[in-house]
Amino acid sequence: LMDKSQFLDAIQLAERWGIHHQTLASWRRADKGPKFIKTQHPVRIFYSIVEIEEYEAKNPFLKK
Repeated sequence: LMDKSQFLDAIQLAERWGIHHQTLASWRRADKGPKFIKTQHPVRIFYSIVEIEEYEAKNPFLKK
């Protein structure tokens, strides 16, 4: 079981970056953005805080 404190879901990440969560969905389809984990039953998307912070370091315009 993963530690939820180490992850944000797509809604939380969109809020952090001030973008729409559908933008993240588009990025996933286009193989852009930070790496993510997709769970089954129910299907949910999670982003690791470590991956988010690495992505922010390379793309500082995203940081709030």
